Amino acid sequence: MPSRYERIRTDLTHAETAPSADQALQHLRSVLTEVSQLLDEQLARAVVDDEMSIAAAGKSAGLTENAVGPRLAGTPRLNPYVTAGDRITAEDVKRARNDKHARTPLPPTPPAEPMRFKPRRNSKSR
Repeated sequence: MPSRYERIRTDLTHAETAPSADQALQHLRSVLTEVSQLLDEQLARAVVDDEMSIAAAGKSAGLTENAVGPRLAGTPRLNPYVTAGDRITAEDVKRARNDKHARTPLPPTPPAEPMRFKPRRNSKSR
């Protein structure tokens, strides 16, 4: 399986040589998705392995501190440590670092809740 970097290079080449704007846009969208995932994984690496603060990692990536927590929560490496809804906190990062130093395996990921239909508004009978 090609690496993310190879997929990004390939999609950029395809976007540059695409015969139509529609095809170019599809490849560019794929690049954005891959780059976003790479950025999130590198943020996780920065806060756990390099022991950067969430704020410092965000600053290095050109993000605000508030934008980093939810991005970290979506990474496979830090998702099991989420305790505050849909974001990683400094305490969660500290637990991940402690587990890394103790060579403790990651806690099990909680099963995802099944999707449920939620109506947008109450329908009124006429």
